[in-house]
Amino acid sequence: DHALGDLIVAISAVPADATATHLVGGEPHCPTASWELVHEAVHVAKHTDQKIRVGPIVSSDLFYNPDEGQYERWSKRGVLAVEMEAAALFTVGALKDVHAGCLLTVSDIVVEGEFTRISDDELRAAVDRMTRVALATATAAH
Repeated sequence: DHALGDLIVAISAVPADATATHLVGGEPHCPTASWELVHEAVHVAKHTDQKIRVGPIVSSDLFYNPDEGQYERWSKRGVLAVEMEAAALFTVGALKDVHAGCLLTVSDIVVEGEFTRISDDELRAAVDRMTRVALATATAAH
């Protein structure tokens, strides 16, 4: 039920790549965003009337996924989006004891094998909205 240009605040990232797993020596690990950043991003978005979704995402190292049914399986398990870096970012944040967060703009939608891409103008506007939320989140006094 996403729309192109929607904002997603990631709470965790399934590490469907090798990087996060290597960073923790192969041990089980759930890469998770810093609660403070998630909470503040949600607060900022709500107070600026930004429609947001909050939940888990997947970090995949495949730009083109050959498994046609994988996105649907992930979606059925509550995964909101697929991207390529958040699991590693959250893991480094945990290892270095620094805050890490991830905001995403929905730029592509894949539903039942159909692919829809956002226009360049809509993408610029959506990224500008996301950037305003990110800046307000990062500069909020805690």
